Amino acid sequence: PAAAPRPPAPGFAFQLPVREGDILKRRLLVNEKITVRAEVKVKTVEADLENVVCVIPGADPSAGEVILSAHLFEGMQKQGANDNISGSATVLEVARILQALVSEGRLPRPKRTIRFIWGPEFSGIGAWVKANPAVMDRTLCNINMDMVGEWLSKNKSFFNLMRTTYGNPHYINDVMENYYRYVGEGSRERIQNRATAAGVPVRVVAPSGADEPFYYSIETHYGASDHEVFNDWAVRVPGIMMIAWPDQWYHTSGDTADKADPTQLKRAAVIGAAGAYTVASADASLASAIAAETAANGTRRIGHLLTVALEALNASTAGSFDEDFRYARGLVEAAVINEKETLATVLELAPGDAGLAADVARLAKSVDAAGAADLAVLEARRAAVARRLGVKAAPLVPTELEKRAARLVPRPTAKVREGGYREYQKYLSAVSGTDRLKYPIAGKDLALANQGELQLLVDGRHSVLDIKKMLDAQHERRSSLQAVLNYLEILRLAGLVEW
Repeated sequence: PAAAPRPPAPGFAFQLPVREGDILKRRLLVNEKITVRAEVKVKTVEADLENVVCVIPGADPSAGEVILSAHLFEGMQKQGANDNISGSATVLEVARILQALVSEGRLPRPKRTIRFIWGPEFSGIGAWVKANPAVMDRTLCNINMDMVGEWLSKNKSFFNLMRTTYGNPHYINDVMENYYRYVGEGSRERIQNRATAAGVPVRVVAPSGADEPFYYSIETHYGASDHEVFNDWAVRVPGIMMIAWPDQWYHTSGDTADKADPTQLKRAAVIGAAGAYTVASADASLASAIAAETAANGTRRIGHLLTVALEALNASTAGSFDEDFRYARGLVEAAVINEKETLATVLELAPGDAGLAADVARLAKSVDAAGAADLAVLEARRAAVARRLGVKAAPLVPTELEKRAARLVPRPTAKVREGGYREYQKYLSAVSGTDRLKYPIAGKDLALANQGELQLLVDGRHSVLDIKKMLDAQHERRSSLQAVLNYLEILRLAGLVEW
């Protein structure tokens, strides 16, 4: 299994049904010797993978595209009703909704093209993305639907928005969050509104579906679906995922249509269509509104990282106090960097518009102010914790390693993008084991939370110290600065990064 620990040396393995595995386990527990013989006949053949692609052309072909994706195929034994017939059907429904509204004149034709793609997970959509670099260059963002049709209450599930990472900041996160909250908060009755006519103000319910609240959650990033093709270091199209989780029938024969809910499918289609059309049709005025909402949400997200930072300080000991404060301060600083970079992405909706540029600049200052206020809260808490621990809250002095890391600003080379999706891996694979041993990323006092995210954070703007902080802000596991530097040296040896 993917989550199983790996043996030190590669070997052979069998995958068994649970019942047969349990029988064998019981025999082994009574010290019975079992001999297994395997005869494997395999061959590698070339095959064509089929992707289905269609577009709603935008009024301005040069203005860019928005892509909705869903995998129609995930292997012969994993073709479930929810995973991912539901996502594929919902993307098709989004296409039908928008095409009908535009062709009937009920919505203006969007400025930007809206593209829809269905194909084999990763292998098909990844190949299509690799074969169409010109499309990727003009694509603003991706909305990926995977497992969107589950009956949420029956499955004890939430409908999750999986955001992009700090390495791929984008306003699509906030556009989608807006519609999640619109449907979610509007689809439930509040006790204070029970006597009004608008007890349930936004009732998005299918005629044959469940009439119940919309259980949703706005989450941080998670991969494992086709939005990762778009988020890849070589592609860099920000992609979000809409997904229901947990799934009690995930990758089993129980993933059948009776677990689906027409209301949930309808709500997913409404959110997906609204999000795609908003980005595709945005002018400078709407872009300014998106920027304002992004900034408002951003101050909340910075505040959340402040809470995490405060908890790190609260858990400090006298021995870890200085290092915990250094870590805590870095969380807030990283959040501010990310929110300002997210705001800046809105400018692509109206390039050269002076009014929008001025709005974004003012909002960026408000983000700085929110960050400064949160750092003041953190400093006040630091003083209180220092009193409790009986230690001195001395000014932080950067270490020599931090000084060096603050000066180094890595940037990707042309090799990262030259072959398209994941082709840069061949250069990484070519780095010898001997060279890798010179730059360890694990071991005593070494830890690196996420290599892929580190790669995305290499953009010619972030210092190595910034990258370490931005990794810490997104992962429970703290990355060590030396491990970050060491992995960047490996990328440099691969010819993928330069200083």
